[in-house]
Amino acid sequence: APAAATPSAKPPPPSASASAAASTATPPASAEAPAGDTLEAELALVTEAQRVLAADPKRALALADEHKRRFPDGTLAQEREVVAISALLALGRRDEAVSRGAMFATTWPRSAHLVRISAMTGAAE
Repeated sequence: APAAATPSAKPPPPSASASAAASTATPPASAEAPAGDTLEAELALVTEAQRVLAADPKRALALADEHKRRFPDGTLAQEREVVAISALLALGRRDEAVSRGAMFATTWPRSAHLVRISAMTGAAE
């Protein structure tokens, strides 16, 4: 005679297994990551860009640009732009830095970073 199934071996109800499968499924590329994951990813990019800025401004700019592509309106967008402007200046791309600084001032006119950006680019606040 077959052994009787124990309660722990009993399969979950269909609704529970469907939600379990959904929670383990890979979300479509267009799905947004949870806010905590997004901020963590943003922070990783901006932190790395800040870390390499002095030694490798080209890499810092690439990381800032990657952040801009992935998180155009991200929580750390202002910090990203400070890194990008600093990197552009370090690379001798002053006109681009000034242009990006002007865009920063238009986008975030009350930012605490404006004083620093204005000092770096020589632009009036």
